[in-house]
Amino acid sequence: MNKTAVLATVTALTVLLFAQPVRACSAIDAWEAWWAAADTNRDGTLDRREWQRAAKNPDTANFVITFRFGRAAFRRLDDNGDKRLQQNELRALQAQIDYVRHPCTDWAEEQRNRILREHD
Repeated sequence: MNKTAVLATVTALTVLLFAQPVRACSAIDAWEAWWAAADTNRDGTLDRREWQRAAKNPDTANFVITFRFGRAAFRRLDDNGDKRLQQNELRALQAQIDYVRHPCTDWAEEQRNRILREHD
């Protein structure tokens, strides 16, 4: 058995033998987190300035985004022509936003290591 299989087996047996309360990490959906970082004035819409800044905003750096920012994209997405992007106008982009590293990754690794340390 390789090291990963052994670790998985040990983890599974540990959970079965030493049942503890369930612990979990929950994180906001990548789309919702990106929107919160991009909507800097918190008005529920993105104006052109927020849209352009979202591409460079350090708060949006934790996301992989596969669509292009720019004026042409803004105009194309602004269905009602009000020069603001509402969430419903950007829903098609949801699948194109993801975390670079999911916020729960560190938590899950920490929990796995804690269990292994406790049962060494």
